[in-house]
Parts: sequence; C-alpha cells; structure tokens
Amino acid sequence: MMRTIRNLSRTLWRDVRGVSAIEFALILPIGLVMLYGASESGYLLLLDRKVTAATQSAGDLVAQEEAVTDADLTDIFNAVNTILRPYPTADLVFSVASVSINDDGDQILDWIFPVSATSPIASGNIPNGLLSTTSQSVIVADMSYPYTPNLSIDLFSGFTIADRAYLRPRNGGKVTKN
Repeated sequence: MMRTIRNLSRTLWRDVRGVSAIEFALILPIGLVMLYGASESGYLLLLDRKVTAATQSAGDLVAQEEAVTDADLTDIFNAVNTILRPYPTADLVFSVASVSINDDGDQILDWIFPVSATSPIASGNIPNGLLSTTSQSVIVADMSYPYTPNLSIDLFSGFTIADRAYLRPRNGGKVTKN
C-alpha cells in the first residue's frame, strides 16, 4: 500500500500535462491589460493629433480672411467636426477669437465666436511678441475635447484634451467680424 502511494506521488510530481494551462491562466490577464493599454494609447494619440489638426486648421481658415461672418464661422466649425471624424463631437468646446492691443498696450478682445465662449485673455494672455502694434491682431483658436476611455471603470478616468493655436492674419492687419 505504501509503495502504491509512493509511486502515485512520484507519478503526479513528474506529470507536466497541465503546466501550460496554468501558465496561460496566469499570463492571460496581464496580456489582456497590455493589449487594452496599447490599443487605448493608439486611440488617444490619434485623437490628440486630430484635435491639434482641427484647431490649427480652423485658426488658419479664419486667418486667411479679411472679414468673417457668423455663417463663415459656422462653416469652419462644420469643417472642425469633419476633421475629427469618426470621433463624436457632441461635447466638443471650440472657439475662435481675435485679440489686439490698445494704445496703452493692454490686450483687448475684438470679437469671439461663439459669443458664449470664454475669452482667451481671461484664460491667459497672448504670448509676448505676437502683438506689437494696434493695427495688428492675433487669431486664437481654442479647443477642448472631453475624453472618456472605452473601458470606463474607476481605474481609467476621463480627462480633457485641450489645444490652442495662435495665428497672425494673412493680410497683415486684423480680421474683422461682420
């Protein structure tokens, strides 16, 4: 009887048939987390590049004009939505403004679209050197995109991707809004 138990123990100790299954069960969760992290990082990097491209493009479209209307700016906002496809734009916050300086050298807001947007001066002055004379302005395009990860659990919380573009009008002066 003892000999049988001893032989059975030796046989079980040397049996390696289930080792691969156990290793797979231990490695699978780590591999899945790494796969999710890589795909989510790629998704996020592409979205960040699209937000930057949309902000720069919208500011550049405004800077090419001598005067813009609300209809022109609405068309530019539609172009921003097209650039950001296939990402949803329902919660996108976007604004375009023209900032210049007065005779005292203080920065002033010439116009902003949409009117309900926060002034770029309120969220930080325009960098030094962009505005030097009262006959010039700077177009400021601001975008904030609230990002929520695809796997929404407490471990991965959402955050905001923000971008700001400063462009001088191509005509060398100011872009007026009618």
